[in-house]
Amino acid sequence: MDCSVGLMKVVIFQPPYPGEGTAAAAEACQNWMLEALRELTKEAAELVLLPEYANAPGLDEIELQRSFAAAQGSVFLESVRDESARLGCLIAVGVVERFGQRWLNGVVVFDGGTRLEPLAEKVHLTRFESEDLDLTAGSRVAIREHAGLRLGFAPCFDLYFPGYAEAMANLEVDLILSPSYQRSESPDRIRLLAQARALDAGAALVRSSYAMEDARTGGESLAVRADGTVVATAGGTAGVLI
Repeated sequence: MDCSVGLMKVVIFQPPYPGEGTAAAAEACQNWMLEALRELTKEAAELVLLPEYANAPGLDEIELQRSFAAAQGSVFLESVRDESARLGCLIAVGVVERFGQRWLNGVVVFDGGTRLEPLAEKVHLTRFESEDLDLTAGSRVAIREHAGLRLGFAPCFDLYFPGYAEAMANLEVDLILSPSYQRSESPDRIRLLAQARALDAGAALVRSSYAMEDARTGGESLAVRADGTVVATAGGTAGVLI
């Protein structure tokens, strides 16, 4: 399906969620994403968005998640970097990574094979992330300039807070990138949240998440214009929006 947010051509991934919670299932999910990346042509997109926790998908046990992110997750990100170089485009990926003594949830951006620093950190952590996964919250709205556009980042739970979108409006963000891990909300609620935050920020918004076995929850990767109009949605099935 072709879609445009009026700013740039984007590719939004919605892989199947690896619900088994094993390293093998996480690797299978990553292979799905890499195969989808390798099928893209240079003309397909200026920006590719992958979901939250893409370097350790489906792993909610802290030690398994961290060991996987440090090993298989690092190999996955190297492959994503290589695809960014081949395609000559931006690829944004939601990740969990260690920085010094801290583990952070954030967004990695590759530009033509170069990893841009610093990591865009998630500001609003869920209770599970802060208490069970011992993650550290970010403290600022991250902005990146690209091709004359101002890109803002709102991983998953950040979209629940109007004040966060208002801060992006004050920073004159053009496009919000939202890698997501939301697996329990209804598609209607997810869509309404995305529309509301686009309106709050006065910016287009693209969201990438996982397709669940039960289409009544999760999924709903989408593109929304700044006026709240939904351009395209993946619904509840695994696939790629172009």
